[in-house]
Amino acid sequence: MKRMGFFTLLKKDFAVLKYSVSIYLFFVILSFFAGNSFLTAVDLYSKGSMSALNDNLYSAAFEPVYGVIVPAFGSLFIAFSLILPFAIISLLSGERENNTLYLSYQSGYTFSQTLFSKFLTGFFAVLLSIVLYIPLFVFWLLQGGHLPLSEVLLLISGYTLYGLAIVSISLFSASVFKSISSASIFSFFFVVGSWVIDFLKSQSFSKIVIKLSSFTLSSRLKDFENGIFSLSSLLYFIFLIFLFALLGYLFLRFDLKYRAGLIALVIVVSLFVFMFIGSISFKRDLTESRRNSFQPQIADAVKKLPDVKIKLYFRKTDSRFIDYDENFLERFLMVKPDTEVIFVKGEELEKDYGKFVYSVKTKSGWKSESTYSNSNEEAFIILSKLSGVKIDFNADNSYKGYPLVLKGKNLKIISVLYYFVFPLVFLFMLVFVKFKYFLRR
Repeated sequence: MKRMGFFTLLKKDFAVLKYSVSIYLFFVILSFFAGNSFLTAVDLYSKGSMSALNDNLYSAAFEPVYGVIVPAFGSLFIAFSLILPFAIISLLSGERENNTLYLSYQSGYTFSQTLFSKFLTGFFAVLLSIVLYIPLFVFWLLQGGHLPLSEVLLLISGYTLYGLAIVSISLFSASVFKSISSASIFSFFFVVGSWVIDFLKSQSFSKIVIKLSSFTLSSRLKDFENGIFSLSSLLYFIFLIFLFALLGYLFLRFDLKYRAGLIALVIVVSLFVFMFIGSISFKRDLTESRRNSFQPQIADAVKKLPDVKIKLYFRKTDSRFIDYDENFLERFLMVKPDTEVIFVKGEELEKDYGKFVYSVKTKSGWKSESTYSNSNEEAFIILSKLSGVKIDFNADNSYKGYPLVLKGKNLKIISVLYYFVFPLVFLFMLVFVKFKYFLRR
């Protein structure tokens, strides 16, 4: 049989997506989600801004990306996690249920081409989803709002990677399960399982759960939402997308010999790769307010510190340590990643539980001092005393914030667009393509 070009296959998959009812319903629901989440976020932001317009100290807490755009994108997170898989899975499971996948193979298409074509189709759906949020950015800017480019691009990049991860997981599910319902349930439980692990972490469930939580989809996405460029999170999503695409390919092939052994090998190697990715500590705070890191004056002083060791007499599930980790340790390691952090175990831990020991390497050797306080100020005082480096931990925050009050009258255009115009456009497109398909038949 004559071999057909890849673009012919891609055109066919785009046509399947175009005639899919689920993809249009996905965009209709997403439109309602996007409009509602944005309007809710703007309402809360505006109410808070009323008392901050004339208060420079209070206004510093108003960051438009974190206060408005991130909550608005929360609806995209729900849509990608719970609704998009149904549309993507049907691209492959439909062919498997109708036994047309083998015919595609007989036409000259390889399994890798088949899967890649469907992945590109899913990528197109992800991009369209993000484009649906662009009018919100434009509206905010036209109303006098401020949007730092670096934070917005980082957020969009994070959600694009998250969407592609969902696409890859969905195609893997469709490769494993022939039934659309079974594949959808598997994909659903995979995503929800990630949420459960994050919830158990917040409850300090166990050390194993805390360790696993660093490898969940939602925890990695939070770096992008918080304005942190994390090389580890970037590589995590890229490798996760590749891994599920590879596993989907292996499960899809019905002519592959020794498939079970190869799949097992891929999984074992992947565990080591994820461990390596988790060990990468390179992070950069891209927020204008530097809310995830120290102020420039403090960061410059910390960089001047000699070698530092921090000895912690805590269990990682302890609420005091979690607070210390979020407010000091993560920020400190972002500036000084070569710092050695030691968690004490055994009898020594029980004897001095709750103690922090800071050590600094000097010309005469290591100098140490301990404290039971988890405050940033106490840590800076001790490090400054041991090293002789002056750390001004009372440095003023130069970020002034961007409070903005938007009236309900100005928000009507968003209500009209996302509650009426966009949903009606998608529904009209659905009726049009179905009517066109009916006429062809």
